[in-house]
Amino acid sequence: MLGVSLSIDQQSPANWWRLNHAGAMRAADYKNKRYMSQDMVVGVEAFANEGRNTPAWVKDANGFLRDVAALELAIGAGTGLSSKEASTNEICNPRAEGTSVGIVGSGGTFPTNWSRTTNGMSTEILGVGQEAGEPYLDIRIFGTASGSATALQFEEAAGATFASVGEAWGVAFNARYLSAPPNAPDSVQIDGQEYTGGGSFLTNQPDTITLTTTKTLFAYRKILANASVDRVRPVFVFRTTASQSYDFAVRVYAPKVSRLASLAGYFDPLPILSPIGLPGASARAASIVTPVAEGVLPFPGFNITEGTFVFEATYPPADGTESTWGSSRGLFSLQATGQDDHFSIASASAGRILVRSRINGGAFESVEDAAGLNPGDLFKVAIAYTASEFEFSVNGRPVKTGAVGMAPALAAPSITLIGNLSHSAGLVPAEGAHWSAPIATDIYYETAKSSTELRDLTA
Repeated sequence: MLGVSLSIDQQSPANWWRLNHAGAMRAADYKNKRYMSQDMVVGVEAFANEGRNTPAWVKDANGFLRDVAALELAIGAGTGLSSKEASTNEICNPRAEGTSVGIVGSGGTFPTNWSRTTNGMSTEILGVGQEAGEPYLDIRIFGTASGSATALQFEEAAGATFASVGEAWGVAFNARYLSAPPNAPDSVQIDGQEYTGGGSFLTNQPDTITLTTTKTLFAYRKILANASVDRVRPVFVFRTTASQSYDFAVRVYAPKVSRLASLAGYFDPLPILSPIGLPGASARAASIVTPVAEGVLPFPGFNITEGTFVFEATYPPADGTESTWGSSRGLFSLQATGQDDHFSIASASAGRILVRSRINGGAFESVEDAAGLNPGDLFKVAIAYTASEFEFSVNGRPVKTGAVGMAPALAAPSITLIGNLSHSAGLVPAEGAHWSAPIATDIYYETAKSSTELRDLTA
């Protein structure tokens, strides 16, 4: 009985943070959805706010896709808090609605707005459903090919998405074979084909992909090159040889096509789904995650004189972002309202972590740690500050020091962002550089930890 009692006590929401973060003033274990403020358990609504005014989707540690309501924090069980930039899926029917099972032409029908170039072969709609929360279509293609390719098209040619020459676009979806195919296609490709406004094909620039029986995410980017382009059409291409026989069945999940700021610009392949029964292009607004403030303080217990932030997070994608920091993504940002005074933690090029501070309109102090992190790596960073300097350590590495501390102005009403970066007086938080990868924990101490403690906290 004693062992059972101790086990329950260690898991008790009354003391979960004390094991590794005794003395913390504020703590979030996002991946396990538990929160503390001033040594008291609080609900998430008392810890942080979400300003995103549209629904969004988030995946948990098991890959299950869950929808979250507008103004609800996107927190995945076992992964953590997600803060992402705005994105739009221009595909009108990513849920594959309007489908009938059977051979197309003999009772079977494609999803509304979807089609396939027949290439002499037959199409059988096997069914639709959800796998781990993600909608899918099962389709079988079989028969003798009359040409070099057949394509599953996620939009009708004349109804495809409006586009212009020189624009950057991204196409993404998960897919797999339902089973090892008896006669597989010669190769498989993903593409965003260019069309005229009247639905005439212009050109393509496909990428060849490797399709297996394992669910795999495929993402593709391109710059539209044809001067006559007026539409972009996302397609799933199967290459064939004329007079050869084929028979294969594929599951394709919630396709997405999005206009990008640039070829290297932000592209989140996570599905964005239109409401059930209401097909149409669907947008996800940018996340604006802020701590729940207390008076002029960014959050209860904040100490302008000294303190320590500790984060555990997944290193973000390497995609560029259209922000004032180039390719950096913000893990945390505290900025005086209407000023350039700020204190920020961000990613930097080549797997680095960057801490940057500016007070009283003076020079920026930027310090990087060449941590050698890769997208998807889980890491810890701890940053201690005083009025005159800051120190930080990444994954127990030697401490880096900066000669600018925290400004008193940052204790006044300010913009405090979790998972975002906004350090310019004219920068709107929604346009900042979002972290775009899960944040597992968020801890704050009201005292500045020593160099040794910083390394211990992140080892």
